[in-house]
Amino acid sequence: MSVVELTAHSEFVERSLVHDGELVRYRIHAPRQGVTTRPVLLFLHGSGERGMDNIAQTRVGLGPALLRGAVPLPLLAVFPQLPPGASWQGVHAGRALAVLEDACAHCGGDGTRVALSGLSRGGYGVWELALLQPARYRALIPICAGLTARVGSPDLRVAALDGCADPWREAARRLCDVPVWMVHGALDDVIP
Repeated sequence: MSVVELTAHSEFVERSLVHDGELVRYRIHAPRQGVTTRPVLLFLHGSGERGMDNIAQTRVGLGPALLRGAVPLPLLAVFPQLPPGASWQGVHAGRALAVLEDACAHCGGDGTRVALSGLSRGGYGVWELALLQPARYRALIPICAGLTARVGSPDLRVAALDGCADPWREAARRLCDVPVWMVHGALDDVIP
């Protein structure tokens, strides 16, 4: 399959693949430029964008910034979507990684230049996916995320660190070769 042709500035192109017998839909965005391969930014959305519409994940965070031209980089942005009630763990982490592979193979993504970002639940997913494949990513940008479960939200955690006495130290040890830019606000009362 050839590189997907993208229109200038405004479209999120719908893509799909079959992973472990399940149809997995996702969106991509890239400016139309004369490059055949682009660096890739895999963006993991938060809880409010879960669903089955394959649109909501583009409406918060990186998606709107791309549409208004605030990210003037020749990158391929990849937007998987979690189903309702899911987290970026287990089978859903595997699906996100399959989406990344598909986008690199068929949409002009350079699999050697991959950054990973996400906000809130997606920020937890950044840690999860990075810990599963630490050598895969050039940079991590978790936004308003933590590592451990919150009271009342046992699934909002990084499962790859379950059982660690000091999850932050263990994450730092395992990801010591990957640049990380953690973004969080002092007024966040959801994930303080």
